[in-house]
Amino acid sequence: MAVIDKRGFDGFGTIITDIPSAALTQGGNEVHMYPGSYTAPTDVVATNYAYVGIGDRDDIIIDGDMTISDSSSGTITFKNLHFRGSAAASNGGKSCIAKSGNTAVKLHFINCKFSNAEHGINQAANMTSVAATADAGLVVEYCDMSEVDQAIVSNCNTEISFSQMSASANTYYAVGNSTLNGSPGGHIATVRASTSGGANAGNMTETVLGLIS
Repeated sequence: MAVIDKRGFDGFGTIITDIPSAALTQGGNEVHMYPGSYTAPTDVVATNYAYVGIGDRDDIIIDGDMTISDSSSGTITFKNLHFRGSAAASNGGKSCIAKSGNTAVKLHFINCKFSNAEHGINQAANMTSVAATADAGLVVEYCDMSEVDQAIVSNCNTEISFSQMSASANTYYAVGNSTLNGSPGGHIATVRASTSGGANAGNMTETVLGLIS
C-alpha cells in the first residue's frame, strides 16, 4: 500500500529532510507538500518516489541545492514545485537540483519552476546506461526555467515539452563537463513546443517538434 506523507499541513512542519528512508525507498510512495519554504534535502536515496506540491506552485519552495544520490533507483518525480537555488551566479556551477553519479535514475519534472541558480537541472546519468532502450533519463513538462542562466546540464537522453527554458541568449541544454559530472559520448534531446532565449549547442542530437497549426 502506498504511503502518502504530508508536510506543511495538518500539524506537520515544512520539512522534507525527515522523511523516513523506508518510505523513500519502498517504491510508489509520495509526499504532499503544502505552501511554505522547505530546506533542500541533499544526498536523497529514493526509489520510484514523488514530491508533489499542493497549492500555488510559487508558494511551495524547495530552498537551496537539492541532490539525488547515486544510490537511488527508478523514477523520482517532482510536481508543482518551485526550486530556488543557493546562488544565481552565471559561472558558479550551481544547480537547483542535481543527480549525483552515473547510475540511470530517471528524473521527471511536471509544472515546476526554477530560479536563483546557474542551472535548473543537472542530470548526470550517462547515456550509455540507457542507450540500449533509448529511454529518457530526464523528462521536463510544463516547466519554467526562465529565471536561471542556463536551464539544463545533462548526460542522458531527454524529453522537454511545453516548457520555457533560459530567457537570456544562452545555451538552454548543455553537455556535462568536468565541473558538472563528466562528458558523454552523445545524447538525444527531443524538444516539443518549448521556448528559449538562446540556441542549443554541444555534442548532441536534437529533434525539435512544433505545434500543428
